[in-house]
Amino acid sequence: MDLTARELTSLRILAFFFYQIGSFESAQRALKCLMALVPQDLWARGLFIACENALEHYEKVLTLTEDLDEFSADKKQYRALIYLRARALQKTNQSAQAQALMARLGGFHDPA
Repeated sequence: MDLTARELTSLRILAFFFYQIGSFESAQRALKCLMALVPQDLWARGLFIACENALEHYEKVLTLTEDLDEFSADKKQYRALIYLRARALQKTNQSAQAQALMARLGGFHDPA
C-alpha cells in the first residue's frame, strides 16, 4: 500500500499529536505504520525512541540507539538521541557509560 506525500504527512502529524498529549502508545502505533511504509524515516524512528523513553522502557531505548551515527545528518535529533541514550544508561545503572556519552555530547558543537 502506497500513501501519497500528503497522507504520510498526516500520519506524522497524528503521531506527533499523540506524543504531545502524552498518548505514547497511540503515537507508537502511528509511528510503526509510518516506519513500515517508509523504513528510512529517521524522524519517525527518533520519535519512536522518545516514546519508549517517555514510557520508561530504558532497555528498549538502549537497543534502539545502539547505532546513533545513522542519525548524525540531523544534528538536533542526534544530540537529543545521545541524551536519551545517556539517560537510559543512567536509569539502568550504567553510570560510567552514561557519563562517557554525556562527555561526548559536551564536545559536540552545533553551529545552528
